Amino acid sequence: MNAVTETRAAAQDGVEPLDALVIGAGVAGLYQLHQLRGQGLKVRAYDNASGPGGTWFWNRYPGAKFDSESYI
Repeated sequence: MNAVTETRAAAQDGVEPLDALVIGAGVAGLYQLHQLRGQGLKVRAYDNASGPGGTWFWNRYPGAKFDSESYI
């Protein structure tokens, strides 16, 4: 089976073929999603949390929303 046949079979089974899959919807995951989509790739991001934000947002560390030493 070649790539075209596999893609058609996946589409018929209700599986969406992707170029990339990003695991995590924190700052880095969202940036990676943005960059890959900007290159014209079909990409999805998944996170275990109920929405984007990453570990620092969802764990609610006192006063922390982002774990970077610089301003972005």
